[in-house]
Amino acid sequence: MRSSFLPVAFTLFASTVGCSVTTSPEEGVPTFTADEVRPSIEGTWNGTITEGGSQKPLKLTLKYVKGGVTTQCSNRTLNEPGALRINCVDVSTLNLEGDIALNGQITVVNGSFMIMESKFQNRGEVSLQSPAKTTTRLDAMLANGKLEGSLTLEEGKSITIALAR
Repeated sequence: MRSSFLPVAFTLFASTVGCSVTTSPEEGVPTFTADEVRPSIEGTWNGTITEGGSQKPLKLTLKYVKGGVTTQCSNRTLNEPGALRINCVDVSTLNLEGDIALNGQITVVNGSFMIMESKFQNRGEVSLQSPAKTTTRLDAMLANGKLEGSLTLEEGKSITIALAR
């Protein structure tokens, strides 16, 4: 009885987080293009951070960058025969570059915007890093017109961020 509960529990979990365990390859093919995604992420994002008891402005500017090499396929996970499996996990990536303005300093960053669904719904994950300051990193989720996540500074200090246009 217990062993049959796990596949049912996983299927319920996967369906609530937007995964499909029964998609055919034709149903799971992403239907959006870079031109459709760009307006939702490109531009200037503003917010404030609290540092040392005072509020300081934070500005993030992002733009799309054409990649030199592109992958034209989806990701998938291989399993043993008979194992519970998700057929496909669609991941689309948009290359980004930009800058973070904080405390009077501008830090150049580059990275990506990942969309993990076959129909773009104005949400995804932003991951940026400074090539010059290797510990400066921004990781945020785009949802409901806001970027929320964390900014790790060069000193290794992590700050919670919430940015909007």
